Amino acid sequence: MQFVQDPQTRFELAIECGNLAVAVETARALDKPALWTTLGQAALSQGNVQVVELAYQKTKNFEKLSFLYLITGDTAKLARMGKIAEHRGDYGSEFQNSLWVGNVESRIRLLKELDLRIFFAGCSLT
Repeated sequence: MQFVQDPQTRFELAIECGNLAVAVETARALDKPALWTTLGQAALSQGNVQVVELAYQKTKNFEKLSFLYLITGDTAKLARMGKIAEHRGDYGSEFQNSLWVGNVESRIRLLKELDLRIFFAGCSLT
């Protein structure tokens, strides 16, 4: 791997060898979403949370990133993901994050904003 000059080949060899440091370095140089996805999967299989987090951030995989923060117990970052979802207008993700963080006020605000009538439109309660 030390003698390979082609970045794509170097990345693939680093992944095969389990050398995440070289894979991260090469992925940063090439900065392609497919490489970050591959790197995230490899890092997850090795249990390297920091590299998984970086890969999910680079690919903007917000759902997986939120779940990563949930299972690692990082409530501060999980709460931040709720704010990011709010700014993106992703109501489902915002609601899910508020559930995981235990933010009742956020859920109430969100449900009021969404106006629950849209959920019951066309439904007969009789």
